[in-house]
Amino acid sequence: MERYREKTRQALIRAAYDLIMENGYERLTIGAIAERANYGRSTFYLHFADKEDLVWAIMQQHFDAENQRIDGEILQAESPLREYLGWLAMFKDVARNAEFYRRLEGTTAAALWERTRQYLLIQTQINLETGKYSAYIPLPIEFMARFIVGATLEVMRWWAEHDYAQSPEAISQMLYLMIFRELPVGVENAVIFG
Repeated sequence: MERYREKTRQALIRAAYDLIMENGYERLTIGAIAERANYGRSTFYLHFADKEDLVWAIMQQHFDAENQRIDGEILQAESPLREYLGWLAMFKDVARNAEFYRRLEGTTAAALWERTRQYLLIQTQINLETGKYSAYIPLPIEFMARFIVGATLEVMRWWAEHDYAQSPEAISQMLYLMIFRELPVGVENAVIFG
C-alpha cells in the first residue's frame, strides 16, 4: 500500500514539474496536475494540501538529494576549501536548474522562496553547529547563518537578474571573497570584473 501511495505521489510530482517547465508556476493548476498524472483531484488532495505544497515537495526533494551529493563530494576537503566547494556545488546546481527557477516567478511563488530561505537557514545553522562549515568568527551561529543565507540568496537573485552571465566558479569565488577575503589555496581565480 505504501509503495502505491509513493508511486502516486511521485506521479503527481513529475506531472507538476513538467507543467511548470511548460507553462510556469503561475499557470499551474491542481486540475492540470491531476489530469497529467492520470488521477482525479481528490487523489491530489490525499497527498498535497495545494499546489504550493506539491511544488515545495519537488524543491525539498531536490535540495535534500543535492545536500547528500554535495556532502559526499566535499566533506573530505579541509576548511576553508570545503566552504568554497560547498558554494561551488550549490551554484553549479542552480545553473543546471536555472530554467526551473526562472519559471517560479510571480507573486504566488513568493511563499516558495520563503520556504527555501527557511530551509537554507536550518541547513546552514546545522552545518555551522556541527562544524561541517566554519566562518572562523566567534559570533552567534544563528546570526552567521542568517548572514550567510541572506547573502547567498541575494547573490543568486543578482546572478539570475544578470542572466547567469558569470560562471558558477566566479559567483562562488565572489561570495567566498566577501567572507574569507582571499581564495583558498589551489583555487584559480575565475572572477571577471567589469
